[in-house]
Amino acid sequence: MKNQKFNNIAKLIRNLRASNNISQQELSFMLGFKNGQFVSNIERAKCSIPFASIPTMAKALKADQSRIIEAVLDDMKLTIDAVCEENQPKVMSMFENSDKASVLRISGLPLSPNFRDYL
Repeated sequence: MKNQKFNNIAKLIRNLRASNNISQQELSFMLGFKNGQFVSNIERAKCSIPFASIPTMAKALKADQSRIIEAVLDDMKLTIDAVCEENQPKVMSMFENSDKASVLRISGLPLSPNFRDYL
């Protein structure tokens, strides 16, 4: 999978932090961490921001929470798209070599009585 998991949030936090003249360590302290490693990991796209930290992060960076949430969600969508693209051949192979009901059973999705009519 292409490593583009957290690029949107990484860029946003780096830009907001720089525009507020806050060091990684200072921002980490504001968020309750002991050193700058947490913010460094975010800015290097190694991890995202826990949802619980978004309000504190937004306040520290004088930013609207919606901008941070949007970046996190954009990264989530890219990750989901990449996983789907990567696994599409496997899924297509399952459909080509099995009946649809078997594929749904393998996927763990429930088979409701009404849904069986569409198979």
